[in-house]
Amino acid sequence: MASLKSWITIGRPHTASLTVPGALLGSWAAGASATWVYFAVALWAFAFHFFGFLSNNLLDLPWDQRDPAKEHHPLVRVVISKQKAWVFWGLGTAIAF
Repeated sequence: MASLKSWITIGRPHTASLTVPGALLGSWAAGASATWVYFAVALWAFAFHFFGFLSNNLLDLPWDQRDPAKEHHPLVRVVISKQKAWVFWGLGTAIAF
């Protein structure tokens, strides 16, 4: 069974440091003033980032399996099956959007 770390890793959350602030800056530029709006935008931006990169990992899997630099990825190691990852992506994307 895949660990929580494996599930978190497939969405590359460590690279969201530009996605979330960019969305927040856009909200500020659009004139948002309520704190809950910024919270909702940050949450949406993180989900957009996470599930976007998950779809990238799934679609690039045939190439990633041939790349030695990516042999540690959970989908390449088959710690998480493609089927479960696609279901997770579908549910997460539906919730995020």
